[in-house]
Amino acid sequence: MRTPERTDPLPPDGPGTVAGVALPEGRRIHPHPTFARARDNYAWITREPLDPPELDRLWRALAAAFSRTGLWPVLATGLDDGADRPWFDGELGERQDPGLHDPAAVLAGHTDDGTLDEESQPDPRFVFTGLAPAVPGPCDPPVELPLHEPGTHLMLVPVARPADVPARLGWMGTVNTGLGPGELSAVLRSWEDRFGAVLLAIGFDTLQLQAGRLPTEPAALDQVVSEHYALCGDVIDQGPAVDAYRETLPTLRPERHVWFFWWD
Repeated sequence: MRTPERTDPLPPDGPGTVAGVALPEGRRIHPHPTFARARDNYAWITREPLDPPELDRLWRALAAAFSRTGLWPVLATGLDDGADRPWFDGELGERQDPGLHDPAAVLAGHTDDGTLDEESQPDPRFVFTGLAPAVPGPCDPPVELPLHEPGTHLMLVPVARPADVPARLGWMGTVNTGLGPGELSAVLRSWEDRFGAVLLAIGFDTLQLQAGRLPTEPAALDQVVSEHYALCGDVIDQGPAVDAYRETLPTLRPERHVWFFWWD
């Protein structure tokens, strides 16, 4: 999924074409001065939500052209089924460099060892103690896109790899946890490398990825869950019990695992 950095401009405001793919009416987005000093164009997004068949068709064509364009397509939603927040309102922070962060250190700094809430002690198996081993294999495109929420737009983000989308956007969806977009993208890079996990969708405070490879050994799978929990405790604290989460990570196909994260 890697590609060199590109200098190709984003599509213009209005309809446009990327790699021979005709795009619907769209607009460039940039941060509001309240949130970031620079008002550079961060990405391009369709002005209106797209129907699932059209969204799928465009996503596949643009993902296939990513190595030539350097523009990664993501399914984008906003707060309350609208795109105003954060995309049209520019509720985006400073761009950050994921290369400045070590993913293991990021996860270690955000894991809950039980001291944060003594009444809800985490299962010790799922307290982060180190990165799960990599699962060798290709990083192929997803076999299916996730189910589309109402009001889903298509966004194009100029990045070297899908994992860098939050850092490039200065995404503030994790702001309440103290996790910065550069730190988040550092972890996503590691998941992309070790598990072929590709970022597909981004919302006001949600992310969806699809992983093509997952360990089968119980201890290694426990480590994967501990990484998820360290990055986003709500997947366990406001979701299924840890054993259920570990054993029933949702799948679209047996070889494709959907990872969904949300932050309050």
